[in-house]
Amino acid sequence: MYYQTLAVTGRGVFPTDMLRYDRCWPMTQDDIVPMASTAFNGTRRIQLARYVDTKKEQPTFSRWNSFGWTVEIRSINTVKR
Repeated sequence: MYYQTLAVTGRGVFPTDMLRYDRCWPMTQDDIVPMASTAFNGTRRIQLARYVDTKKEQPTFSRWNSFGWTVEIRSINTVKR
C-alpha cells in the first residue's frame, strides 16, 4: 500500500463527491475551510491525501477537470507505507 498526497486548484463549489470518487480526504484541517467556503470567489488550492494500491495509481484528472478543478501534477507524491 502507498500513501499519496496531491493538490487541486479551482474556483467555485468544491466537488465534494470527488473525495469519495478518488478515495481521498483533506490533508490538514487548514484544507477543510477553503473546501467548504462558497463565498470565496478566487482560486483555491487544497491539499489532499489518500491510500493507493500501486505507486503508478493516479487521481482521475479528467473528472476533476469536468468540475472546473485541476490536479497539480507536480504536487503528486507517492510513498510506500
